[in-house]
Amino acid sequence: MMAAGSGGESTVERCEKVSQERPDSAAAQFNLGLAYTRKGRAERAEKAYRKAVELDPDLVEAWVNLGGVLLLRWDFQGCLDANRQAIERQEDLLLAHYNMGQACLYLGDGEGVVRSNQRVIELDPNHAAGHYFLAVGLLATQHEPEARLELARAMEADTGDHPVQAD
Repeated sequence: MMAAGSGGESTVERCEKVSQERPDSAAAQFNLGLAYTRKGRAERAEKAYRKAVELDPDLVEAWVNLGGVLLLRWDFQGCLDANRQAIERQEDLLLAHYNMGQACLYLGDGEGVVRSNQRVIELDPNHAAGHYFLAVGLLATQHEPEARLELARAMEADTGDHPVQAD
């Protein structure tokens, strides 16, 4: 089965072609990064996102996605740095704060886990994973009663999975 698109080209092939035709386009590089990310090609995605932020340092989506790809590549400090760049430009980016919390977790920075996930919950009070990882951070920083409370909140958080009610 051929991929959708003109001439049977895959999304990656189309994005590569556009990025070659428009090498100074941050959007083209960003889209190429997305295509590589979706295919699990993290190293190539990282290069495309880095090129996108080089061309347009205010493209916050590229900073966030660069941070996410660096997290996947186990470059936790790089993840923190990229997401900080995104947050400097737009403070209310839930995914950037969440990514930073994950990087802090892997770096053994319990206070960073707490700080990042508190912000996640400020942005989305029903973010189940935010509550869970806040509990993890609180436990790591010796705040067991608060950790238990956050774990309970994680289990109660609205996941959007609501049963259909009969008429």
